[in-house]
Amino acid sequence: MNGKKILSNFMLMISITLLSITNGESKTPTIADPDPENLVQTGPWIQKAAMPIGRHSFAASVVNDRIYAIGGRYTDDMLTEYDPATDTWITKSSMPTSRMILASGVVNGKIYAIGGLVEAFSPALSTVEQYDPVTDNWTQKKNMSTSRLGPGVSVVDGKIYAIGGMTSGSDFWSGIHSTVEVYDPVTYSWSAKTDMPTPRVWFSTSVVDGKIYAIGGALVTTAPLSTVEVYDPATDIWITKAPMPTARMGHAAAVVNGIIYIIGGGTVSAFPGGFSTVEAYDPATDTWTSKADLPAKRAFLSASVVGGKIYAIGGIPTAADPHLHGVNTVYEYDPSKDLTSVSNNGLNIQRFYLNQNYPNPFNSTTTIQFNLSRSGFVTLKVFDCLGNELQTLVNKNMNAGRYLVNFDASSYASGTYFYKLQAGEFEETRKMLLMR
Repeated sequence: MNGKKILSNFMLMISITLLSITNGESKTPTIADPDPENLVQTGPWIQKAAMPIGRHSFAASVVNDRIYAIGGRYTDDMLTEYDPATDTWITKSSMPTSRMILASGVVNGKIYAIGGLVEAFSPALSTVEQYDPVTDNWTQKKNMSTSRLGPGVSVVDGKIYAIGGMTSGSDFWSGIHSTVEVYDPVTYSWSAKTDMPTPRVWFSTSVVDGKIYAIGGALVTTAPLSTVEVYDPATDIWITKAPMPTARMGHAAAVVNGIIYIIGGGTVSAFPGGFSTVEAYDPATDTWTSKADLPAKRAFLSASVVGGKIYAIGGIPTAADPHLHGVNTVYEYDPSKDLTSVSNNGLNIQRFYLNQNYPNPFNSTTTIQFNLSRSGFVTLKVFDCLGNELQTLVNKNMNAGRYLVNFDASSYASGTYFYKLQAGEFEETRKMLLMR
């Protein structure tokens, strides 16, 4: 296959940023044998260092591979930073406005804490405050046009979308709305957009391919939603998608490799109250699959992604009593170790999977992980951004299982590279960045 054809295939999946590179000599790859016992021992979920204090109904955002947990019930103005690389927590500067049931988003490395309320039954806030992790300082920004607690917040193309939520404070289950407004950090202004079709609070929003997916939530105390609606900022249009198998509110959501993972949540009624259920949505196929349960029931938790892994943080065991004090537990989920899923029709599915290399960006060496659901002939190759083949890392028959391949790029210049896995009819390509 010539370079142009390979590059054409890449362009269908990934937009490429050209950087200078040079060819190098092939290296001999190191392949780790599948280790089923290790998978059983660790599983997709493992427990990590606990937060300094239990909390729930807080916001979480990621900047430079660190997770910032902001505010929350009974933690008010607290800001803590978690570093997954060292598995440690430190306390940072307090948020100026104490609040809970808020949301947050990141633009240009700065975190925007949006909405919430000060305490139970107090009025919802329209407050927006910006945190700079570099300086550890907070700055007041222009308030939203609408006060909101429990909103969905997502960032697309450098703009922040605040969606739905609830305006009421005293009459707690009134004032649920569907309004959408967008904040432009460049002009410091908010503007109205098309309303979400379903008014709701305590739902999640996630971004995949520039579109915002609003999932679950609640309208009234006894009616959690399974509704999924997607918003396209380019057209300002909402459309309805396949509903979530488990209706819920107060859940967390995270995106890994274009798949949306919905974690925990619950109902306000005493039974079941809280969920440990994890379900994954694939926007490309509009389908849901069940995943390995969270180790404990959690509602009003937060989830963040670092290095292709999801960190489920805090929460309470049940949504039926939001006055409980939160827990401080942290669980790490590795989607690549969750090899079996259950589709909507109840069939078990073992997946082929090509994971993002780690670390990425990398200096000299990085590790590529993939899963094979059945035996067969496998190739794993590395290309430059012009489609030129640089190395063949794997070219052999392999058994089903999990594999790790070390890629040594010490002879290559900084730049963008691609690796492509082929196993039978399965084919996937990913991008990696070498930085010296």
